[in-house]
Amino acid sequence: MYICIISCLTMIYVYRKFSFILWLMPFFGFGQGVCVPGDSLFLKQNFVAAAEAYTLCISEDSTAINARFSLAKCYDQLGDWAKAKTLYHDLEYTENVDVIYRLAAIYESQQNLPKAIKYYRKLQQLFPKNPQYPRKLGALYLLGHEQGQAFVSYQQALKIAPEDLASIMGLAEMMYQMDNLNGSDSLVQTGLQLDSMHFGLAYLNSRIMYRQKNYSGAAKQLLFLAANTDLPLAYNNLLGYSLIQTDSFDQAVFYLRRTLQKEPKNEYALFYLGLAFEKKNDFNEAMYFFQEAAKAGISENMHLFYQGQARISSRKGMYQQVIKSYEKSLEYNFEPEMYLYMAGAAESAYKNKSKAIRYYKKFLEYPSGDEDKIKLAKSRLSYLEEKKFMEGKPK
Repeated sequence: MYICIISCLTMIYVYRKFSFILWLMPFFGFGQGVCVPGDSLFLKQNFVAAAEAYTLCISEDSTAINARFSLAKCYDQLGDWAKAKTLYHDLEYTENVDVIYRLAAIYESQQNLPKAIKYYRKLQQLFPKNPQYPRKLGALYLLGHEQGQAFVSYQQALKIAPEDLASIMGLAEMMYQMDNLNGSDSLVQTGLQLDSMHFGLAYLNSRIMYRQKNYSGAAKQLLFLAANTDLPLAYNNLLGYSLIQTDSFDQAVFYLRRTLQKEPKNEYALFYLGLAFEKKNDFNEAMYFFQEAAKAGISENMHLFYQGQARISSRKGMYQQVIKSYEKSLEYNFEPEMYLYMAGAAESAYKNKSKAIRYYKKFLEYPSGDEDKIKLAKSRLSYLEEKKFMEGKPK
């Protein structure tokens, strides 16, 4: 009898202890689909093997929430977003913040703007004091060309965190794209006061000054960047051109040649080198680079490369070549003013002034709005026609 009583008491004690353990299990993740082998492999970043382990755990317990979430994270890490999304969507009912965040991030990476915006707005509603979410929304709205919404979102982010450099950068870039250079400049200066080594703001600062034709300021900013980092080729060319505009020709040549070391057929570097050597009165080098720019050129600026050749040919007294270069320029971009220059070259190139007369007439067919040039063309045309008439009279 005593043995029976002791056995019963023991069973009650064990039951109570076991019940207490069962009650504690959810707090430690047990009973929610914890998969120890998968977790161990995940921590070792062996995501393929971890995914296999989680899949096995789920096959044994289809309600294993933690294992399903961890499996989704494995696919996420492996870049298999289709499988990751399916699992994350299945877990949306849990209202797990990490699930919402990962769905937002995946849709953002896939540039599925409506879906990304949907989930980032959910996060913004859950965490209204976190500037990350309105900042993200600002960038996404901007990608979708919804500038009004982007402006509001960036402003919301800056209201929460006025020193949020990422939001300052995003809003400044947006204003730059909208040609609001003053507004963009104001934000950039605020940002640079907070962090003078913020290269993104410094690059934008150089572009603003370049657009404002503040070439000395642009050159100064880009030289600072060049001393601290390796400039991207586009900014290297920007620096070269800015230095040309400040008469620092040798320095411009130095930086533009740097571009050619990395990209020998960079048409802008070749063209700017032509300009630099033209300014240095080294016409052979200038002609070489203008010709190389035309060979490499695929942009809408081809006419400028031929106009450069025309100017050098004119300085060398090669007037027939001047006309040919301006004709090539007109093939790429119709500028009636070129006819005026062709007329001047034809006067010097040919004894017979018929070509010059034709070019002057052609120029006058398209009123340029430049009264001085129109007066010049009319004066030269009148003179040449009168001269031609007098030469044709019998003596």
